[in-house]
Amino acid sequence: MTLYWRDGLQVVAHLFVNPVFANCMETTPYQLFDGEENIRAYSEFMSAEFAWEYHVRFSPLISKI
Repeated sequence: MTLYWRDGLQVVAHLFVNPVFANCMETTPYQLFDGEENIRAYSEFMSAEFAWEYHVRFSPLISKI
């Protein structure tokens, strides 16, 4: 068995400076609704409930800083 370990901050930093990924990443939470039934659709982390709730809860606090 082989165990690979990477520093998470270095991985994220590499993703943000890599021109292949830099312009394709969402950095703002959003809600996506599908079709006329208005069903919530999830596609990536920023469309997840956690990201949306975190943004709604903490953005007023961050804007006061």
